[in-house]
Amino acid sequence: MAQLSAAARLALLCWAAEQIGPVATPNGAGAVAASLAPPAWVTERYHLCGWITGEDSAFGLSAGRVFYGWVLADGPAYVLVLRGTESAIEWLVDFDFPPRSGYRLGGEVESGFYGLYETLDFQPAGGAAWPLLPGVRSLVGWAPLTITGHSLGAALATYATVELAEAAMHVAGRFIASPRPGDAGFADAFAARVTDAVDYHYAPDIVGDVPAGFGYSPLHCVETIPANLRVPDNPASNHHAVHYAWLLDPASLEVLPEAEREAVMAGLT
Repeated sequence: MAQLSAAARLALLCWAAEQIGPVATPNGAGAVAASLAPPAWVTERYHLCGWITGEDSAFGLSAGRVFYGWVLADGPAYVLVLRGTESAIEWLVDFDFPPRSGYRLGGEVESGFYGLYETLDFQPAGGAAWPLLPGVRSLVGWAPLTITGHSLGAALATYATVELAEAAMHVAGRFIASPRPGDAGFADAFAARVTDAVDYHYAPDIVGDVPAGFGYSPLHCVETIPANLRVPDNPASNHHAVHYAWLLDPASLEVLPEAEREAVMAGLT
């Protein structure tokens, strides 16, 4: 139960990042805006260390550099949070299905997901931006790091987890409603390097089964959450990050402000 409660809290962090969405975030020292700060119910437990940004572009269209998540300190440990799809261009990223062959750790990865991942930067609060991996390594060092994401963010989190594990960091992955980030060879490469990861998939959620074709495969660490009649059976409800949190641990919603908690509960049947 403790593991499910922790995963539920991470799903809520992903949802909080999705509430901010693809806000434009120019790189550079002092560029961080107060509008990118987590809500109070997050900062009551976590200390904000910085932001994750990425280049939103696909098929010749670009929205520039936007907010994708946070790095938070949780006592002596850290959490890297990556949000899911929130804009039309990001939907185009999701549908850039052709695999990219020759991934350096093994197998093939999805072109759209990995192309976006390669643009991710870490922007420390009050400092200049770094490319994601060296920036996170510089901040975290050998402290425990949990990487989480929902939907598109879960695919991005998968790549960050395996690549930071390759760098011998103390890293765990907790993926919420992830699409398939690569083929069977990538899933094998991930399993060979990451010893602490769970990919939570609600059974009626179709996102865990895409991309279909092209040889894409789920990770070996998928844990399926059985269907629950209280969640309306439609694609949006089945995939919602807060519904995942409730499914993992209904008590997790107690951290939300009353109005937000009541709105979530009203959406359940």
